[in-house]
Amino acid sequence: VVDESFWQAGIRIQKQGLTLDEIAAFLPFGATKRDTTLNDVESYRGRLARALRRQDGPGGVPRANLVEENLTPETCSLALKAEWKLKEAVPIWPGMPKDERRLAARAAAKAKHARAFIALWSAARDVLNDPEVTISGRLYLDTREGEDGRVIVAKTRSVRSIVAQWRKPTLLLDATLPPAEILSAYYPQVEVALPIEATMPHVRVRQVVGAPVSATKLRLDDEGAPRRNLRAVRRTILRRFLDNGRAPLLVIAQKAVAEWLKESGLPVGIGIEHFNNVAGLDQYRDVRGLMVIGRALPQAAAVEAQAGALTGRQPIVNEGRYPYQTRAIRTRHGSVHGVQSAAHPDPVAEACRWQICEGELMQAIGRARGVNRTADTPLSIDLIADVSLPLTVDEVAPWNPPDEEVEMMAEGVVLDSPTDMAAVWPGLWESEGAAKKWGQRRPKSTELRAREFRYQRPGARQKWRTGAYDPAVIPDIRAWLERRLGPVAKVEAAE
Repeated sequence: VVDESFWQAGIRIQKQGLTLDEIAAFLPFGATKRDTTLNDVESYRGRLARALRRQDGPGGVPRANLVEENLTPETCSLALKAEWKLKEAVPIWPGMPKDERRLAARAAAKAKHARAFIALWSAARDVLNDPEVTISGRLYLDTREGEDGRVIVAKTRSVRSIVAQWRKPTLLLDATLPPAEILSAYYPQVEVALPIEATMPHVRVRQVVGAPVSATKLRLDDEGAPRRNLRAVRRTILRRFLDNGRAPLLVIAQKAVAEWLKESGLPVGIGIEHFNNVAGLDQYRDVRGLMVIGRALPQAAAVEAQAGALTGRQPIVNEGRYPYQTRAIRTRHGSVHGVQSAAHPDPVAEACRWQICEGELMQAIGRARGVNRTADTPLSIDLIADVSLPLTVDEVAPWNPPDEEVEMMAEGVVLDSPTDMAAVWPGLWESEGAAKKWGQRRPKSTELRAREFRYQRPGARQKWRTGAYDPAVIPDIRAWLERRLGPVAKVEAAE
């Protein structure tokens, strides 16, 4: 039984590769030269190098170029057999003498080089074995920086097969099960059952569209300070926390955003996690609110590489950004809402993209265990992203973040004095003038007037200043004022 996604772990993408000169180079004289079988390696490698040089530039290797050099699946198998003979065993043992360790290290380096050739021949044999593949997705040319500038290198992608020990009848369980195009790379006989969708009658889902939550829009500035959009996201979190009566809230966002939120000093009761780190988490099953902010969108080239490894053929290559398509949001009452969502034109690359993006969002939403909720343990979910999920949405709302006052309300105190507002919250108002100007734009809030109070600073002719606080959050308003502002002469709170 396999639970949760596994498919990405089985993909191998070579990082370094071999230059075409390395492939065509003569073997050094030595023990290997005395074996005529091993000398055939030079001939095989030369033919492979010539076939690769037929290609104009980076990209998947055409099958025809290999055929032109009389390379066949049988030739590749013979080359593989010869390459394996070059891969010497590397014996090591505790207390091994220094000279022998040095020899073992050189043998290990040679073995690593041999494995790179073995990978090339395996990828070449794959494309030659499949007449329907015209351009390989597993054998391809790339460039890397060399001593004399950029050089062409041959690289491989591959999929680790299920080892013989585990080739048994298998049940795959996954809330975001990959399609057969992905699964068949590991399980060629896979049968995908009908999806099971459980109802969540005690869960309310709100999707916010048009929010600036991409990675580029949620960045720190050059000095490491949060930009406007990050601050707006924080205030939106605080607003939902207050709306839910300060009940436990889980927020899942991109890693950089999650790290900044953790450091920003959110109230106790707000948990923060990041995408690609939520599968299997169960400690948030009782939260009363869940906010999923943004989404993880892989580079188009990354999903193309995955598709090439999975299928063995070069996928449709999308230059630059993803194209976008209008996709529908499924609403409970049938109202029509569409969003512009990224979509790769190659079906398998798109399936990989969906798994990493929308699939990860579904994993994130599942952390709050909405299917287990009852009337006594309801859950509110806020999805802040322009995506279309297999999820019924109760409300679709435009992005409209709250203003700075929510920061005061989250702390449990609202002050009316611009001087003291700037002193207590300098990150919101850098000066008394900024706080005063903000106050002139905003009417005096009546939301947090649970218990009004007034206070007087020490000194002659000090005027009374006013505010309001929530005794459930701030049981001692005088202590709070003196901790944040310094000594106060008098404090009077309404009953």
